[in-house]
Amino acid sequence: MIYNIGGQNEFPNIDVAKALIKELGPESQQDALLTFVGDRAFNDLRYTISTDKLEALGWKEETSWGEGLKKTVECTRVSRTGTETSARLWLRTQDKG
Repeated sequence: MIYNIGGQNEFPNIDVAKALIKELGPESQQDALLTFVGDRAFNDLRYTISTDKLEALGWKEETSWGEGLKKTVECTRVSRTGTETSARLWLRTQDKG
């Protein structure tokens, strides 16, 4: 069983979006794929998850943020049955432009 929990990583939302585009490709279309909306300071100031209690029990981060992102993207590219996911289909429709 896999549990997705916090780590010692903190990135602005734009950096996370750019990292996803880099993994999903095509990075050359980054500007076209990003849409900026008005600030939502009440909601987007910061998202954090404390791992202090888990670390006190001996837990430690085993997968880096970058490697976890790569694994997550790869997992969503092809489902267990081998069919394409909506993310891959969406990217294909963008290529046909």
